[in-house]
Amino acid sequence: MTRSYGAFQTKGHFRDRADLGLVRLGASRLRRFLEARPGLEVHMAFPGIGLGGLDPREVLEALEEALAGVGNRVVLYRL
Repeated sequence: MTRSYGAFQTKGHFRDRADLGLVRLGASRLRRFLEARPGLEVHMAFPGIGLGGLDPREVLEALEEALAGVGNRVVLYRL
């Protein structure tokens, strides 16, 4: 089985709060990546919550909008 790894940036600097706009940008880029790779599934940590300080409901709404059409191929993990 082949695995690939990537990054999903949520902050401009590690000491800052996560930025919802940056989460939206990352999710839209992830959507384009998945559209070009039918059948691929992505597993990732729930972005921007925890030490990022974002409201999980706002992040989920942003992800659902940005990942429309491919969101069922993204598995989010949350502690």
